[in-house]
Amino acid sequence: MSEIADAIEKCLHIDGVIRLNPYESVNLDDLSPCVLWDYLRTNKHQLTVFGDDSWYSQGNKLTITFNDIGPEYQYQLKAMTIGIYTQGAREGGDQLGWATIRQVIGDLKRLAKWLQRYQINSFSDIYSVPELKLRNIILELVQNSNLQKHPSFSLSILTAIKWLNLYGVVESNVFFELMNEYFFPLTLLKNERKKSCRCGSMDWGHIYCFYYKWCNPSNST
Repeated sequence: MSEIADAIEKCLHIDGVIRLNPYESVNLDDLSPCVLWDYLRTNKHQLTVFGDDSWYSQGNKLTITFNDIGPEYQYQLKAMTIGIYTQGAREGGDQLGWATIRQVIGDLKRLAKWLQRYQINSFSDIYSVPELKLRNIILELVQNSNLQKHPSFSLSILTAIKWLNLYGVVESNVFFELMNEYFFPLTLLKNERKKSCRCGSMDWGHIYCFYYKWCNPSNST
């Protein structure tokens, strides 16, 4: 029997808007065994509990994984997954499809793994990071993401972090401003690439040079 309602009550505060209960206030020993989905897959009984590293929702073959990140990131992403799956952006809102949730959580997990490299152990800790340090961390993420080859990640990550804002997980306007500053130009490059496919030509080197100067102002002189 599903205990997803119990899990929601333990990790989310829902009153119009949706907020995560603080990690420090949650009894993980009580939350982890909560059954989220219990059903029969093809020739297999599938039981998913909150504490699992991989989640299978009923009727979906795709999994959402939470491994390779610290416990507080895991809790935050799991709580957000339940919230988006059952409520959407706010109480009683439109729910997202499982594949879309998987994309959002996957991008946020990628961001979490990057932040961990700088001893930032939860999304909530972003608030206390000085702006210059945060700027350098985001710039290095851009430079290490091979966005010339995969510009679609720029739009994907900007879409994903909107959920950090909607759920009040990150309370730093500076973070969202910096992410937009560095990733938004790549969404324009993605659009230019689509146009080039239609018209048959594109001066990609010129566009990438522009973006490189955008991200490396000290080298643009």
